[in-house]
Amino acid sequence: DLELVVDSVHPATTTIQRHAGTGVSSIYGDVLQFDVTVTPPTAAGTVEIRNGGTLLGAVAMTGGYCTIAIPETALAVGSHPNLIAVYQGNLNHQPGTSVPLAPAQLVTPKSLNIINATALDKYYDGTTTASISGTLAGVEDGDSVTLNPAGIFASANPGTNIAVTSIS
Repeated sequence: DLELVVDSVHPATTTIQRHAGTGVSSIYGDVLQFDVTVTPPTAAGTVEIRNGGTLLGAVAMTGGYCTIAIPETALAVGSHPNLIAVYQGNLNHQPGTSVPLAPAQLVTPKSLNIINATALDKYYDGTTTASISGTLAGVEDGDSVTLNPAGIFASANPGTNIAVTSIS
């Protein structure tokens, strides 16, 4: 007797949504988390979050569900209408790709501050140009930002304690 065994690979449906606490609009540097569901719930394997073709994060999923946190600086400032979840599939389940996250994730610029700002003394030169020193606060790890502090003295006349307005 010959026994015929037929294995089938089940289709998988993949969906993506924002995790509680991740809003439609975020500030550059915010932690962003996304929930991915793959049906049937027996699905297991690797799930990725992609911005178009760019991989932002991946985790191993069991039970058809996972939450993926992407690096704080993974999304640049702007609108991201192509965030998708990609399930890689396994021996029992076909790969699947979600429709893009809707509405699109909007990332707004992060405000930076100059701390310990001080106007530097200068010799009288008849201008209101001021140089300022200070430290830039709020820069995200891995980002390269240069501070070019400049200001304007309230008066071009010689004196002490003349107010300076930053133009940086």
